[in-house]
Amino acid sequence: MVLGQSVRSEQAAESNPRVSVVMPAFHSGRWRPQAIDSIRAQTLQDFELIIVDDGSTDTTEHILLDAACEDSRVRAVRQEHMGVAAALNHGIGLARSPFIGRMDADDIAHQDRLQKQLNFLERCPDIVAVGSWAYLIDDDDRRTGELRPEPEPSKLHAMLLKQNPFVHSSMMISADEVRILGGYRSAFEGAEDYDLWLRISDRASLANLPEFLISYRRHGNSTAATAPNKQLLAARLARISAANRRANRPDILETLHAPL
Repeated sequence: MVLGQSVRSEQAAESNPRVSVVMPAFHSGRWRPQAIDSIRAQTLQDFELIIVDDGSTDTTEHILLDAACEDSRVRAVRQEHMGVAAALNHGIGLARSPFIGRMDADDIAHQDRLQKQLNFLERCPDIVAVGSWAYLIDDDDRRTGELRPEPEPSKLHAMLLKQNPFVHSSMMISADEVRILGGYRSAFEGAEDYDLWLRISDRASLANLPEFLISYRRHGNSTAATAPNKQLLAARLARISAANRRANRPDILETLHAPL
């Protein structure tokens, strides 16, 4: 699918939302209603929430259809199981806003998250992606820690070749920038977000707001818990790929065409 070409023609006459929130969904039904409600409760109400069911076989499809029936801003779509990168690209292709807000189906967005990030990006046009600090929570919403990634764009550019200094579910990104880059790359599954930030940093600046705008859930079914070695390998390949580009050498993806 070519990003940006899946928008329905009948939407052309409608006014576009200020933010398109894209949420991939696969077998996380326990927390999904809470994640959806946290977007619906935002102080910024002019949004669309695009939820892409990545071939779930549990109750996910029914939960999403119920949410779409309750709120016209929620759009539920389904695809065969192809992984989170494909689900995200599907949602980005459907998005009508100039800004993509990322959200995971097991996290909680704080009430003013979308408004604060949108204000920042509109005020700072040289920055094309912004994340935030995050509270860590467990299966039962108990706060277990904090993530305070570096906010300064110049420091982030240097840090990116060593680590991923962004909380994926906290990000808001220029839709044009993501589409120019071709979206997420499935070959880096497990670190598809890290690869995208590295590619964005080749062209533009990224930042983090030094505010807690999301509660990020760590649980036994997360990628870091179920496939840590795969995630570490994908992150290492993303760094090698970025270092090659910065040295004017071929991107590693030229020889890597499928997930690890």
